[in-house]
Amino acid sequence: MKFVTIDFETYYDKEYSLSRMSTEDYVNDPRFEVILVGIKINNDKPYWITGTHAQIKAHLETLDLPNCMVLAHNMMFDGLVLAVIFGIICGMYCDTRLLAQAQLKPFSRSVSLDSCLKQVNLGIQKGTEVHNMIGRTRQSLTKHELANYGQYCVDDCEGEFRLFKYLAPQFPKEELEIIDMTLRMYLQPRLVLDPNLLAEHLAEVRAKKEKTLASLPGDVCQADLMSNPKFADVLTRYGVDIPTKISPTTGAISYAFAKTDTGWKELEEEWADDPVVSAILTARISAKSTLEESRSIRLLKIAKKYRFFRVPLLYYAAHTGRYGGTEGINPQNFPRIDKSRMRFGIRAPKGHVVLAADLAQIEARITAWLAGQKNLIEGFRNREDIYSTFATTAFGVETVKDRSKEDKKRRFVGKTCILGLGFGVGAAKLRATLRAAGIILELTECEKFVNTYRTLYSRIPMLWRTFDNHLSIMASGAGRVKIGPVTLAKHSIILPNGMALVYNNLRQHQSEKYSGWVYNFAGEVRTLWGGKVTENAVQALARILVMGYMLEIKHTIGLKPALQQHDELDYVVPEQYAEKVARVIGKIMRVPPTWAPDLPVEVEINYGPTLGDCK
Repeated sequence: MKFVTIDFETYYDKEYSLSRMSTEDYVNDPRFEVILVGIKINNDKPYWITGTHAQIKAHLETLDLPNCMVLAHNMMFDGLVLAVIFGIICGMYCDTRLLAQAQLKPFSRSVSLDSCLKQVNLGIQKGTEVHNMIGRTRQSLTKHELANYGQYCVDDCEGEFRLFKYLAPQFPKEELEIIDMTLRMYLQPRLVLDPNLLAEHLAEVRAKKEKTLASLPGDVCQADLMSNPKFADVLTRYGVDIPTKISPTTGAISYAFAKTDTGWKELEEEWADDPVVSAILTARISAKSTLEESRSIRLLKIAKKYRFFRVPLLYYAAHTGRYGGTEGINPQNFPRIDKSRMRFGIRAPKGHVVLAADLAQIEARITAWLAGQKNLIEGFRNREDIYSTFATTAFGVETVKDRSKEDKKRRFVGKTCILGLGFGVGAAKLRATLRAAGIILELTECEKFVNTYRTLYSRIPMLWRTFDNHLSIMASGAGRVKIGPVTLAKHSIILPNGMALVYNNLRQHQSEKYSGWVYNFAGEVRTLWGGKVTENAVQALARILVMGYMLEIKHTIGLKPALQQHDELDYVVPEQYAEKVARVIGKIMRVPPTWAPDLPVEVEINYGPTLGDCK
């Protein structure tokens, strides 16, 4: 297959640019203009061309891109230009920015082409000519300016090609297929959006926020919630001690007002029974959490403007390799149907259905398997109702699924414990998680549940301690330690697919303010302990498992996903073939991986006209 590196340079100005608009809106805007394009074929010298869109299209068609592997540094942009402006879908897509997400991001805050080229030092530097082109159309440029811009563009092509040659050998071949499928969820969309249901969902989100704000005492307004100093003043007026946190690197003190901060969680626990303070804390989170509202607005705009929903997933966004969101949308955490109508607003085209294949409790299963927790493994293998079994032990009352309202409540607690306590979560966080779901328990009760979990499944805490005890070996590089399918090495954990979880500059940090293990990732300092290492390893293994099934489904029946959410693969299939496809996918996804041949895996498959109907 011919290998083509491509790079488009396009018109932009202060108001019209990718920094201010989504990629889809930018490319579909009437102002859009390709000024020139750089091209490198295989290892040949790169060149650039310019002209009208028709002239550029005529040249691109001579390259036979539908039968080529095509590379760019932001293929969501360059690939969309090819698809929308020139009507070209490539044979295979690759993206050096996505390769850098996995290999270079642990060492650098940015994976821009400029940052990547500086980091790996491949003998080429990114120019600055593009900064002089703001507000400049193709016809406004002199021949000399075009020539300079063209040289800038071909230098980018050469830089992207060299970066690919440097990074690609560090990847399993299968990962390049995964990148291609990830990009096609955006470049060849299959899902559509229902504007009416999305409008209803947006109204529900806004009504919920207004209701929360209406519960505030008269001397507190929304502006008080949005400003950290003002919010601190409000808490002080109500007799609340302000939670603070300390940076492990700088020692600087700041407000612990993020909902994930330990001080904030403790504050919620302390004031849970005070209706006024509890309402203020809840309103603060509601006012600051704009994700669901902004995403709903964005989806509604797409539904009104475009035929299909381009799914913007970012490959290897998380340290563990999990996908993330981009373009102002995170498709990884669409709310479930019992909380939202959003999933019903995402549907298949006429004559098709959405088919969702969701690996059941896969992180809990991998955790139990990695720890050698036989009673939990066998429970999963025998398809027992693990949640009810744990709830029966924890509450001391027989719990049967769906027998009564109290059974449902106890079983939900059991489910939360099974799915949430495997990585060292304590009683305070468990209580906060349950309270967010509307279940109010005393801290002493949650402490009992945590202790029950750790006693009943004692090998799981042993796994945390094992990882914790080996952090010094990982930091020093004194040797390698194999735990199941993963290998602890210097500043890294080698995964069964050959890739690694990188803990850059893993070290002990000792001071009056903080004591423990820390490492660098994407310009940040992160803390590390045995439970966190367990979580990282389990999530990375779950990701490999899901991606492996995605590849096997493609190779077996030629089906590529329209969407991927955590441990769920979502497909769009013709309605008349849904049952047959479901059987084939079920058969594939119930086979354990070669690196864990005795792992009990199970998949839940549902299909219907919308994503919401699949749950």
